[in-house]
Amino acid sequence: MERIGLGTTIVIPPKWTVKLDKGDFVGRDALRRVKAEGPRRSLVGLAGADRTIPRHGSRVSRDGADIGEVTSGTYSFFLSRGVGMASVAIGEGEPGDRVEVDSRGRAGSAELVSLPIYRGSVKSPTASKN
Repeated sequence: MERIGLGTTIVIPPKWTVKLDKGDFVGRDALRRVKAEGPRRSLVGLAGADRTIPRHGSRVSRDGADIGEVTSGTYSFFLSRGVGMASVAIGEGEPGDRVEVDSRGRAGSAELVSLPIYRGSVKSPTASKN
């Protein structure tokens, strides 16, 4: 399997970390070109269903086709579910879409959610109790 790389820093927010007009630096021309063409990937949130916990480097797919890769993930005791972030191809997913996440060799279900993830942004048993 070919890993889906994140590409360059400017593709994923925060863009303010790179000042393209503040002097010359290695890679500035390449970053300007990427900025002009627009991003190919987007950073989205993942909310795991059942026992799915997104793990760094895991594939994110929909209908059997790879659309991205988990950049970070863990179990949220506060939300009582697995949460994470993933880099996905632009146009391949919107908040509310169901996706599959490769969780330690098994396909698990997850939902794409808006960032940031916090109690109230994701429906969970814990959020409804408090």
